[in-house]
Amino acid sequence: QVINSQYSEARKNGVRTAVAGGYPGAFTRPMNEEGDTLGDLYDVWIEGHYGDKWPEMHKAAKQNNAELWMYNCWVTGAGYLQERFYSGLWTWRTGAKGNGVWSYGWYVRINDSGLPESKIAFEGRMAGVNDYRYLQTLENTIALGEAPGEAGAAVENAKTFIEELRARIPYSAYKQKP
Repeated sequence: QVINSQYSEARKNGVRTAVAGGYPGAFTRPMNEEGDTLGDLYDVWIEGHYGDKWPEMHKAAKQNNAELWMYNCWVTGAGYLQERFYSGLWTWRTGAKGNGVWSYGWYVRINDSGLPESKIAFEGRMAGVNDYRYLQTLENTIALGEAPGEAGAAVENAKTFIEELRARIPYSAYKQKP
């Protein structure tokens, strides 16, 4: 009730609100008997990377006129490939507008031998962001339209590539390490 009184009025008055949901379904789960949800209060929903109901989340966000973003917590302790996957292919696959790092201040951890943990995951994140940007650019270019001749064939090949790539990444992929 406190959150509702503070955020719903601000949102009605044009203040953009954002929140990280914590657990899958947090934005759509009723909070009270009236059926109010956390999603009713925010313009930007930031879902954890471990959500697996992305189509439903997109539908609910659209109905609520909200943007759907993602975060993950694994930069430290994650390898290059894992972080590249989450910030690139996985974010693109889910349709989230972007992926941020949610870290609890553990940027430097000491491993069992007393040395600081490798930060190569940050390089994986950078590469993943570039992958995401590339795929978004490709989709935007494809959406611009049709073309005759060889250009048209290239557009069709790109559409096929994108569709096949998306189909190869199941919504349960977050459970696996690449």
